[in-house]
Amino acid sequence: MKKRHLICIMLISFIISGCGVIKKSVPYKMSINQLESCEIAKEAIGDIKSFGWFPTGNISTNNDTGTASFAIKVKGSKKHAMLKTELTKEAGKWKFTS
Repeated sequence: MKKRHLICIMLISFIISGCGVIKKSVPYKMSINQLESCEIAKEAIGDIKSFGWFPTGNISTNNDTGTASFAIKVKGSKKHAMLKTELTKEAGKWKFTS
C-alpha cells in the first residue's frame, strides 16, 4: 500500500511541475495576452475571470526554432470557453500560426 501512495505522489508532482513549466513559457503567456486583448472574445465570453489550472499542449524547441500548441480553459463572466493556439518559433521569435 505504501508503494502505491509513493507512486501517486510522484505522478501528481510530475503533472503539477509540467503545468508550471507550460504556464511560465513565452508562447503560453503570448496566448493568454492575445486573448485578454481581443475585443471579439470579450464580447463572446465576457470579462475573463480565470484560466484552467491544467492547460494541455506541448512545447518543442531546437535552438532558435520550435512549435507550441495549447488548449486552455477560460472562465468568462458570460460563459466558459476553450482557447486553442498554435505557435512556431523562427529565428528565436514566436509567432501565431492559428
